[in-house]
Amino acid sequence: MLGLGRSLAALTRGTSVRVNSYMPGTTASESVATYFEDLAREQGRTAEEALARFYKEVQPSNLTQKLIDPAMHGRGVVTLATNTAMNGVTHRADGGTIRSIFG
Repeated sequence: MLGLGRSLAALTRGTSVRVNSYMPGTTASESVATYFEDLAREQGRTAEEALARFYKEVQPSNLTQKLIDPAMHGRGVVTLATNTAMNGVTHRADGGTIRSIFG
């Protein structure tokens, strides 16, 4: 995704077309809440305990250690769409889960 947006933006160089991409992290949606509630029930835990375990075992590099409010993703996308200085940008909103472009 990181290279694709930049490559497509290069194809539109000199035009009014901009190409950006947005990579959301684990979002506080109804389906995610249901997933953690079901997982907690299977494990005999609370949803909060299941979520804490998720961050400990699956996403230990996540810096916020919490689900992302969907409104934050909306703001990120609006920024990409309205800031004309941004072209060929990949905006990651993952709570700091990905340490670098290589991992």
